[in-house]
Amino acid sequence: MLQKVFSISFTIFICTFHSNAQFFPVSETNLSAYPKFRNAEQGPFSLSQLITVGEFKAYLSSVKRDSSAAFYELQLPKSRTISTKMVKELLTDEANSNKPMLGVSWTVARNYCTWLNFQSAAKGKNDVYDLPRVSEMLAFQEIYGTSDTNALETWTLNCFDESIDEFTKGRDYFYEAKKTDPPVFKRKIFFGGSYHMNGNSPNKFVQYEYQDSSSRFVGFRIVKKDNSIVYDSLHLDDLTATFGMHANQFNGLYKETYPNGKLKVLGFFDNGQRSGIWTVWSEDGVMLVQRNFENNFKCDFIHPKTNNPYSALYAKYPDYKLTRNSQGFYPYLFVEERSVVYSKRLWRELNATNEPQLFQNIDFGLLVEGVFKHEIKWYYYGENGEFKTEIPTDSLSKLREQAKSWDVERIQIKEDFFFNSDMLLSDCRQVGISFYENKNDKKPKFTLYYPYIRQVLTEFNVAYSSNAEIENLDDVFFFHEYRGTIVQTSNLYQNPKDLKESELDLTNEVNKLIAEHSLWLVYGR
Repeated sequence: MLQKVFSISFTIFICTFHSNAQFFPVSETNLSAYPKFRNAEQGPFSLSQLITVGEFKAYLSSVKRDSSAAFYELQLPKSRTISTKMVKELLTDEANSNKPMLGVSWTVARNYCTWLNFQSAAKGKNDVYDLPRVSEMLAFQEIYGTSDTNALETWTLNCFDESIDEFTKGRDYFYEAKKTDPPVFKRKIFFGGSYHMNGNSPNKFVQYEYQDSSSRFVGFRIVKKDNSIVYDSLHLDDLTATFGMHANQFNGLYKETYPNGKLKVLGFFDNGQRSGIWTVWSEDGVMLVQRNFENNFKCDFIHPKTNNPYSALYAKYPDYKLTRNSQGFYPYLFVEERSVVYSKRLWRELNATNEPQLFQNIDFGLLVEGVFKHEIKWYYYGENGEFKTEIPTDSLSKLREQAKSWDVERIQIKEDFFFNSDMLLSDCRQVGISFYENKNDKKPKFTLYYPYIRQVLTEFNVAYSSNAEIENLDDVFFFHEYRGTIVQTSNLYQNPKDLKESELDLTNEVNKLIAEHSLWLVYGR
């Protein structure tokens, strides 16, 4: 039923929908303290905050447009504790938008997850959403405590059965009851505490509600997983960093652990962009810093809370707003030299092997031709890509003809990575984009000063990215939605070092992240 009602105009809707849900990453966690779940399989995932009224209204809008009125009515809260008037006020008063959605049945909560799965597939992503199992709620609680669980109880996938321990052998028990099944099969466990009930109650695992009903005390969260991500680890100095990779980008869970095995950093990447909750702990397990990221350029500082007397004024007049200029690209934030407290210069080779989507979508031969049309300066590739020797204007017509035979199946990007102490965020700026003359050349021969060509890059549309803010090639570089292979690295004022081993390539990437997290601690944010 649900698949049919969403198939008609679903792809139109996903272009405008954006979820603001906070997701908390959860690594593999020891559940030995809970014998009931001794055999529960627990891999990396992200758990959302309680889904808000605003997020659920987006789902209802889609259902209202794409399905029958009868099906729409079935999605609304129905309970002896929730009146029709209460539901109307809940959904129409904008003051409720950021409050947790209450009264949604277990069945409707799973419909919401199905809707998200359609969006994920339509965007070409591998994210899969569902309600959390009890073992996943316990794993979340082991890491983050119960501070976020006392607004409403939350649905889980787990069924309630008096004899659950006898036949499940410690695994999460799940069964989606049919309409014809007796009510005893429709009991689903809800987890945690609320303003109504203490979450530390000894009856925490025996609270249940029927899957086709609900109450005003129950909300829901969702779990996000991506089984296509491959995880790897590096041991660096006194830390171990574990990270997921997919399509040559950081994806999925990222964590750093101390020598004693305790978590130092836990966060989540979405195609190279920080996403959701990132947390840093001390070696004895005290939370030191917590941030909520929308992407690498946008985050809210959650912990520690600060007493900013002008927070409302600053929000109204931000230092920097992510908005396109009249030329069609996102302008960079001006950064004073004194604000740069950590920096690294990197040279990356991008090619059809390490960035297949980019090279399938972009013809770099056409890009070169576009640069000539706009009469932009070309330089010979100097030592390490410096712009010391400009190619004379009277030689450009001949160079333009020769460029038709260049090796455009690879390019080199020279970039500067740095930490901005004003914004307390890292940033990356492309300095140059260089081209190889022949397939066997080890170094590029011609280079462009990147800021000069940004408008040309906007003429090349990109359709493969799941990031709604990426529309063209300049956006790909601005948001750093590429990785390639690092071939050289240096501090800004030192001679670069050639890298030959692939492990060193990843080591440099991870060291940047470790340095950034250390700076979060230095500034206490």
